[in-house]
Amino acid sequence: MQDFLELPKSPSLFVESCDVLSGKFNPDIDSLEAYTVQHTCDNPYRQNIITCKDSSKHLFLEEVEGLSLNLELSSYLDDLPYYIPVLDRNVSSTPSLSEIFPVVSVSLNDMLTSAVNNRRGVLREAKNIGFRMKLLEADCFKNKNVILFNTGPDTLIELIWRKRHQHNFFSKVKQMGFYAVGGFNFSLINGECPFGQALNIKRSLYSSFESEKFDNISIPHVYALTKYHVEKWVNWLTANPNIKYVTTNCQLQHCKDDVTQLAQAIKAILDKVPYLHIILQGFHFSNIREHFAGYMQRLHFADKHPLKQAQSHLKMTFNDSTNTFIKSYSPFELVSDLTSYNFYQRLVQLNSIRDKMNETKHLLKVPSKIKTQ
Repeated sequence: MQDFLELPKSPSLFVESCDVLSGKFNPDIDSLEAYTVQHTCDNPYRQNIITCKDSSKHLFLEEVEGLSLNLELSSYLDDLPYYIPVLDRNVSSTPSLSEIFPVVSVSLNDMLTSAVNNRRGVLREAKNIGFRMKLLEADCFKNKNVILFNTGPDTLIELIWRKRHQHNFFSKVKQMGFYAVGGFNFSLINGECPFGQALNIKRSLYSSFESEKFDNISIPHVYALTKYHVEKWVNWLTANPNIKYVTTNCQLQHCKDDVTQLAQAIKAILDKVPYLHIILQGFHFSNIREHFAGYMQRLHFADKHPLKQAQSHLKMTFNDSTNTFIKSYSPFELVSDLTSYNFYQRLVQLNSIRDKMNETKHLLKVPSKIKTQ
């Protein structure tokens, strides 16, 4: 099988024009990383990424104290459940889930009243950023530890990052009462300039560093595309052994190669850091058995799919023999009842997958009979 973390066998025409090749960013970026470039580094409008050619790159470096992953985090988390439901802002129809789900979560956009608007399929920044300061006072969050995943489209992430001081973002997150806060998922895109990738890795870590300053428990967001990225994260994690949990946003990998690359990076990091656990947000359950045999004890899964299905009045019933869901349209059942049922069924699926992978210790206790409540 191809190792997607290695350098491509056929370098592109853009390699020679990437400033990384000259070694000017050593030791933070290995000059060989230039051979991953598949697109021009001439990017005056900063589409997708900030490149080595950006005339203002020094300002971005100053903001995060350079490219080196030399920041220390003091956060410590232990004993998270292996399945974490992701809820949203529609709290009026969301039930308080059973005690077998002690930890739930929300994503960045759902704790905001305004930030990015979708107009005719195009995401546009709103004039003001608003916060749902009383979000966690809703019944569905009572007696739960709530994790905030700072994930979302690039437009949202960049807006919040740019205006985080102006709107006291991390202070307000602390006031809202989150149990723990994930790092920002700045994008890494295959083939883009290694300078921009290194900058986004540092910005992601720096977001956790800043969050800690406001007494938030930070869960770093870790993502890697190449063996060089893996090495950076392994070195940092080894230097910060108190960090037992990191999170990875898996919602943008759609083709088989992207999923394989993601899984290879996750396993490479787990192999080098034997005490580490990784929370995979939005990983497709259909791909678990193919990629993660032998790793399930250290992987945690968070997703919103059961909730979204319930909001569409779809009831999910897991079929163990096919590892699929039988979905039925249930227009007369309450969304809250369907939500409870669907999340239970997702848990049944996860335990079934684990059993079939011969990792038989159940993640959570599941009632023998699961009913719509």
